[in-house]
Amino acid sequence: MKTRFMICAVSAVILGSGYAYAADDSGVYVNVGASLIDGDTEQNSIAAASQSLSFKAVTGRLGYQLSEYIAVEGEVGFGLGSKDIDFSESVTTGGSPITGDFKVKNYYAIFARGILPVSENFDLFARVGYGQVDVKGSFTIFDPNGPITYSTSNDFDDALFGGGAQFNFTPNDGIRADYTKFDDANIFSLTYAREF
Repeated sequence: MKTRFMICAVSAVILGSGYAYAADDSGVYVNVGASLIDGDTEQNSIAAASQSLSFKAVTGRLGYQLSEYIAVEGEVGFGLGSKDIDFSESVTTGGSPITGDFKVKNYYAIFARGILPVSENFDLFARVGYGQVDVKGSFTIFDPNGPITYSTSNDFDDALFGGGAQFNFTPNDGIRADYTKFDDANIFSLTYAREF
């Protein structure tokens, strides 16, 4: 009973602090910048080895800071260009050589973000969320009877988590750096941050 009372009391203090800060440290914010997405093709029945791929993307965020310590935000990104793949040297026994290209069409996610103010103009944060990425591929299989070309488009959704830091050079403007883990992909982002 005593433990239950202490938990309730601590929760009340935390929530009360959050609402107290909300008056001064809440509001809408946006981020605009660039991301680098690092991932690997899968080792499977066609390819005896995976290949590392990196994609560039334009990234945007719209968020709302509930208090000094908590925010929620949505994120969207649009891929720039495609990357060539070549399984000619790594196809499984009896397989035909395959070449092609991959590209990230877009991705989007929603996050809860926990913020740790280090100083008046510098914050550390961690975030967790859920999102989806849309990838497209075009391939040519060099079959003995002649080349076969096809394309595919797939959506992958999964949980995301990561963290980063933000430095504010004015009360409303800053630079934010993020690292996000999405399945087997690593996303590194650098954005301009604007608070309203």
